[in-house]
Amino acid sequence: MSVPHLVVAISAHGYGHLSQVAPIINHLREQPAQLRLTLRSDLPVEVLRRRIRGEFAHQTVADDFGMVMLDAARVDREASLAAYLDMHGHWQQRVDACALQLESTAADLVLADVPYLTLAAARQVGIPAVALCSLNWFDIAREYLPDTARTRQILDTMADAYQSAQVFLQPEPCMTMGWLNNRRSIGPLGAPGRAQREVIQQVAHIGREEKVMLVAMGGMSMQLDIKTWQPPPGVRLLIPPDWPVHQPRVHHYSDLGLSFQDLLASSDLVITKSGYGTIVEAAAAGVPVLHLRRPDWAETPYLESWLNDKVHQRSFDAEKFNVESARAACDELLALGTKPATAMTGVDQAVAIITSLLSGTHGSSPGRTSTSPGSEQEQVSRQ
Repeated sequence: MSVPHLVVAISAHGYGHLSQVAPIINHLREQPAQLRLTLRSDLPVEVLRRRIRGEFAHQTVADDFGMVMLDAARVDREASLAAYLDMHGHWQQRVDACALQLESTAADLVLADVPYLTLAAARQVGIPAVALCSLNWFDIAREYLPDTARTRQILDTMADAYQSAQVFLQPEPCMTMGWLNNRRSIGPLGAPGRAQREVIQQVAHIGREEKVMLVAMGGMSMQLDIKTWQPPPGVRLLIPPDWPVHQPRVHHYSDLGLSFQDLLASSDLVITKSGYGTIVEAAAAGVPVLHLRRPDWAETPYLESWLNDKVHQRSFDAEKFNVESARAACDELLALGTKPATAMTGVDQAVAIITSLLSGTHGSSPGRTSTSPGSEQEQVSRQ
């Protein structure tokens, strides 16, 4: 009997999409049945391997781009509009190309987090598909694109593709997406880390009583102005490996030899942007969060409301970041300490749904459920 084949399309808009699908894939591969895996993503393969265990085929493609960012907090509206006009100016050709690639893999199921192009292509060749994400690009893009006949047509194409999935899994916390008729809520998705404080203390020569603060901007190329921020005695700062900061009590976390999840679980505080991956995994460890607010990002209110119930948290604006306010917020959060860990219940729920779909499709040719040419649809009003 042949082994079922799962193709997973992962957005490279930050690392949050990977943090959602990776624990599901890893859990699927712990099941007795074997599973072939192909990843479609333009995330670097070394980043994928840090999160996903075992062998996989890697197609270096970008089935989406999300929004074009100025930095971790700000969207470039003009560049995003130009990118969407270009993408949809050749929409059918893109669907055809993606559909041909999917069909050539003999995929039994497609999982998309959350490129809608992959979903449209899967429908065109009759491969069952699952969408999974705390957001979707329809709801995000309509906050930034100007309201014109052309952009409404583009938005409708996005929504139609998302509706084509057999199910759209919404991990907690997530946007409402009330216009979707295939949505299904599941619990939080993340990979809880293991506290490795003794390793950090030994490698970085950190005292037992010292506090450790982790800085991580979720895969976005943004650096906080910490060059003048000398951590006070008793506090150590762990920063991304590409930040050119070299000063006492500041360490690049790539030098510590631990996974990001273990670093987070070993820290007393994390400083990050308001995005799914780090926020949920901080809750999985009960670690306090100081987060960069993204006030015009449609997902932000849902993330912040959920986070406030799970950990001690404070927020800051990028334009107002300064040493004094950051230090005061960190001191307050460090004094409050941790909260009980939040269980990542969405992993088992998602695995059960995907396993059921794989069982239903494998062993027979995928039904050609639609002969839709993938062309852009008539405009439909969605609230």
